[in-house]
Amino acid sequence: MTPVLPPRLKHWMASHGRPLLETAALGFCAAGASRRAFSRAPDGAFRVLAYHQTERRRAERFRRQMEWLASNRRVVSLGGLVETIGRGEEPTRGSVAVTFDDGFANNFETAAPILKQLGLPACFFVATDFIDLAGQGNSALKKWGERVYRFTRVAEPMTWGQVRSLVEAGFEIGVHTRSHADLGKLSDEAVREEISQSFERISQEIGVAPNLFAYPYGKTPMAPPAARRVAMRSAPFRAAFSTERGWNTSSTPRDWLRRDSMEPAFSPRLLEAFLSGMFDH
Repeated sequence: MTPVLPPRLKHWMASHGRPLLETAALGFCAAGASRRAFSRAPDGAFRVLAYHQTERRRAERFRRQMEWLASNRRVVSLGGLVETIGRGEEPTRGSVAVTFDDGFANNFETAAPILKQLGLPACFFVATDFIDLAGQGNSALKKWGERVYRFTRVAEPMTWGQVRSLVEAGFEIGVHTRSHADLGKLSDEAVREEISQSFERISQEIGVAPNLFAYPYGKTPMAPPAARRVAMRSAPFRAAFSTERGWNTSSTPRDWLRRDSMEPAFSPRLLEAFLSGMFDH
């Protein structure tokens, strides 16, 4: 999950932030800087996109992003990328994987059909306690939102039936802890329980043992090195993912692979700018 912004700053970003980024990205791409930046990416470098909600009103913009990806990048499964680097091989430079965090129903209703139509793979990282809130009403969602997102209007989660349907459609499911906890505030034992219980529940519900993990919030303060070590020992994970932006290579630590936080409202030009490294630190 991306960091929570103060309401006034969030309002300013909604009014001015994306248009400014879009304008910068348009100039960046039109000037050929995107291609030059992409050409400087390390051999075997790949990127992973991290989405959260994919609301129906953003469906067409999300579709245009995915169409651009399908036409301009090699979109591969997250598990396939991890398997490739695990063999000591380099992925095709510029390969991209698509992921979604938390388990929102609009991922199933809006994003999955578009991905399926375009033949694009994706991994959905689900927080099991959130999935259990399906059908529990606004009060339960409000409490979840206050604790996890610091706001009370939260979209519905997927049901376990929808999670199983994603698996049947060929998508991957990953672990995102049980309660979307800030792992930096927990004891080693509590971290272990958050992850192992989520792993076991997903395995039981979908009949497949997940082997990919995404840290809640995805930043170092919420997932310090000590918590990462515990996380990787809590279940048979092949890799774990942050939301630190940037390229990954075969030498990127397997317990802290990078992902680019994305919004379905972004234009294909802005997506291209992100994927070329324009906004890397």
